[in-house]
Amino acid sequence: MIDLLLLGVIVVSALFGLMRGLLATVFGVLGWLLAGWAAFRFGHDASVMLSGGATPTLGQYAAGHAIAFFGVLLVVSAIGLLLRGVVDSTVLLKGPDRLFGFGLGIVRGVLLAVLAVLVLGFTPVADGEPWRRSQVASWLRPPADWLRARLPELPAVPEHPLLDLGKAVLAGDNAGLSEHEAGSGLPQAMPERAEDARPAATGGSRQDPAKAWPSNIDPAQVRPDHPGPARTGPSGQARPPSR
Repeated sequence: MIDLLLLGVIVVSALFGLMRGLLATVFGVLGWLLAGWAAFRFGHDASVMLSGGATPTLGQYAAGHAIAFFGVLLVVSAIGLLLRGVVDSTVLLKGPDRLFGFGLGIVRGVLLAVLAVLVLGFTPVADGEPWRRSQVASWLRPPADWLRARLPELPAVPEHPLLDLGKAVLAGDNAGLSEHEAGSGLPQAMPERAEDARPAATGGSRQDPAKAWPSNIDPAQVRPDHPGPARTGPSGQARPPSR
């Protein structure tokens, strides 16, 4: 499948060269080559200009190279269109122009296939078995590796530290909870003050046999919707309901 795609790029380029002619194909290839050279040579300078002299971001870096590439490509293409009109008006030059355009179209197709191999080398396609078994890709990989070694390095993306929201552990993860409680993750339980603790009543074991109530809550407290407390011990009267 990969072989068919790469060969298709070469064949289509050859057919376009036959239809357009040598002069138009020459200026087409020349435009792409000069545009690529301009992107490598002036792309960084353009990105610095876009950033106002500061370190360019990733978007400004890409925009600077794109401006240098397409700017040169448009200028060369405009010159080629003017000269093509002159050649098409001459009958004796039209036939050889088409024939040589076909040969140059093959060369252009090979260059485009090399660029395709270069781009696909950065994608997960390069890790697949069809890519390793491709004969055409193996032929085009050496020039693609040569171009890859000359690509400029992308600027490093700044890393932002995660915000510390004071959450000790993730939801559903109770591992190491005691360690976090001992540190700064969770507040430690407040120690019980001596004045907050009071001795249990004589009948406390009968009123709270399971000892489920905290020491500062009276289990016999009177509530508005309940009758009087069931306390019968000698610890005194029940407190009035809290408001």
